[in-house]
Amino acid sequence: MEQENNQKKLAVLIDAENTQASIIEALLAEIAKYGVASVRRIYGDWTTTLLRGWKDVLLEHAIQPIQQFRYTVGKNASDTKPAKFLVLLVKEKGAPIFVPVNE
Repeated sequence: MEQENNQKKLAVLIDAENTQASIIEALLAEIAKYGVASVRRIYGDWTTTLLRGWKDVLLEHAIQPIQQFRYTVGKNASDTKPAKFLVLLVKEKGAPIFVPVNE
């Protein structure tokens, strides 16, 4: 238990619209080498069928889906929301190690 307390806490923020769900196993294994993914969030428009692959792995990997509707055409809906959340994290918990995931 003490070893877990000494590990670095990482905030993993995934852009679901630009990242394939098939990378999740390798991604989390790589992140585990550097610390604990204490925050796991994934951003996208969950009302579309495009993110179906991600829906299948969210629960298994304790990833919190964050809904971001597409308000503009040609621009990814989830481009700015992770940055806003990161600012909130820094204000509330200090500066976490931020792991942006975008292919």
